[in-house]
Amino acid sequence: MLVEINDKIISTEVFSEEFVCDLSKCKGACCVEGDGGAPLKESERILIQKNLEKIKPFMNKKGIDTIEKKGFFYEDEEDLPATQL
Repeated sequence: MLVEINDKIISTEVFSEEFVCDLSKCKGACCVEGDGGAPLKESERILIQKNLEKIKPFMNKKGIDTIEKKGFFYEDEEDLPATQL
């Protein structure tokens, strides 16, 4: 099944398939050590915010409850946006 998000056609498999980085290719470019969420670029934060209601049906209840209580991102210790855990 396909969905349209921000004028892009995306397979719904992206919401259900597990993803593992190929560290041999990316060399951990977006990984950070610690107990925080994934860092978000401003463009990613805006895109998620704009499409959050379209994304929610593919999320589990715990994830939805978390973002409804805390928002989908927070500012880390360096005041940079990161995803909620």
